[in-house]
Amino acid sequence: MARKYAKGFLKYNEKFKNPVIDTDMHHVLFRIDSVQGNYEAALKSYKKEMELRKSLLQAEKDAHIVTGK
Repeated sequence: MARKYAKGFLKYNEKFKNPVIDTDMHHVLFRIDSVQGNYEAALKSYKKEMELRKSLLQAEKDAHIVTGK
């Protein structure tokens, strides 16, 4: 059930393209799949989460360089 809602939320977020929500939902999917023993799907979600998290950190660093704050 939780997986269904997380997937639905990712689909809904396609409209808004909020990378923080995508990152959080991939973390939720990773946790769900890990608990359920679906390790291939868990690894896929984990990798996507890390990719998104790295992107967010880079954007934050870039903004810091530009603004000096």
